[in-house]
Amino acid sequence: MAKKNFVLRIDEALLNEIRNLAKAREVTMADLVRGIIMDYLSGNTTTQKPDPPKDAQEKPWWM
Repeated sequence: MAKKNFVLRIDEALLNEIRNLAKAREVTMADLVRGIIMDYLSGNTTTQKPDPPKDAQEKPWWM
């Protein structure tokens, strides 16, 4: 039983991370997953830099 709960928590954590990443990139979860799969199938497996936080993008350059 404990092992099953642990796996469920991992699944929930992964789902939350995917949801947050999709929200940060302003796309749907389906589009994000589709893009990941298409990149993998096309052989593009290089890592990408994460997007900076929204707040950092909106601040003027002198701040």
